[in-house]
Amino acid sequence: MPLFLWNEKYSVGNARMDRHHKKMLNLLDKLYEAARQGQGQNVIEDVIKKLGDYTQYHFQEEEALMARINYPDLPAHKAAHQAFIADFEKLRQDIHRGNVDHAEIKLSNMIATWWKKHVLKMDKQYKIFIKNQNKQNQ
Repeated sequence: MPLFLWNEKYSVGNARMDRHHKKMLNLLDKLYEAARQGQGQNVIEDVIKKLGDYTQYHFQEEEALMARINYPDLPAHKAAHQAFIADFEKLRQDIHRGNVDHAEIKLSNMIATWWKKHVLKMDKQYKIFIKNQNKQNQ
């Protein structure tokens, strides 16, 4: 059973960003399933590369969306993205060097915490902004 099942309450009101978030959850679930079966170490390098690459792509797309809609909190959002990337890269390097015990658990926890703090709170703010803009344009 997946760690995260997509729920519409996770939606940020933009189908493209929701697809991105779903893909990120699927990658996390791949790692979770492997860890449950005692195979986490066998897939972590692959998952962390895919997750890192996709996260960078997603952040670029999300920031471009925010720029197009003149989202006022874009600078804070960019700063949060940059902080996450720095933390993620540090963990990726530590994992690659073999400096992390239970790396799959640490990575899963890092992403789960990010999901709760960033996606479910910070990203939801641009959903509200888009909704309010749509109301004003009607």
